[in-house]
Formats: sequence, C-alpha cells, structure tokens
Amino acid sequence: MVSYDVADARRRRRIEHALHALGDRVQYSVFECFLTLPEARFHLARLAEALDLRTDSLRAYPLCAWCAAAVEWRGPGRRSEDKRVVVV
Repeated sequence: MVSYDVADARRRRRIEHALHALGDRVQYSVFECFLTLPEARFHLARLAEALDLRTDSLRAYPLCAWCAAAVEWRGPGRRSEDKRVVVV
C-alpha cells in the first residue's frame, strides 16, 4: 500500500503516473502495488528522488500474507489473487 502527499502539481503528476504503472488506485492518493520486495525497494527509491522532502511525503505500508488476506472494503473494487507477489 503506497500513499503520497505532494504539494507541487508537477511532482504530484509524476508520482501519480509512476504509481499508476505499478499498481491500482484505491483512493485519490493511495495505491495498491503488488511488487516483490526488491521491486518495491527499487521503485520507492526512484519515487523518493522526485520528492521535495521539505513539503512532500511518500509512505509504503507492506502487508504480510495474513494482513493482505484480511483486508476488507465496502463499495467498488477487487482484490488481486496473484500469489506470486506481496502487497507493498
């Protein structure tokens, strides 16, 4: 699970486009990204380079297999069933 809060519109669009390529948007600034741990580390480091750390934030919440299976939601959406990856 990755969330962001980016003050500048240009930087925000860059982060948003990158996250769209990595996962599914589940809220305005929250994405579910199914990545291996090395992939997650690589992409998070790359995304962090686009941030202004005085005003922006990017957070990644890894979910263990039990936690990912226990996620509940109401309304539209779907849960990925890909067992080859972990939710980050």
